[in-house]
Amino acid sequence: MNKKLPKVFQNNIGDIKNNERVYHASNDNVVFDNSDVKDVIEQIFTSPNHVYKTPVVIKTKEGTYECDVIGRTTDSLITIDNQKIAINNIEKIKIKGL
Repeated sequence: MNKKLPKVFQNNIGDIKNNERVYHASNDNVVFDNSDVKDVIEQIFTSPNHVYKTPVVIKTKEGTYECDVIGRTTDSLITIDNQKIAINNIEKIKIKGL
């Protein structure tokens, strides 16, 4: 019973260089177009892509928010984090991915 088992075939993989180039996107480079805020909000809620939430970048007088919009009232937007952002305070809004 001194029988040797055959060697397992092992392919030579070579030099692996995974993750040498990485792309990172952040909201610092978001380019807002000159669309009217109310038109963009209307576009969000009438789009067939808006089933439950829409990812957006909102620039207000207080700062820039990257959030998911899930609903609206007559004077504010509601985010998935249960924040209310007043529409009157919104200076620019952009749908992410467009």
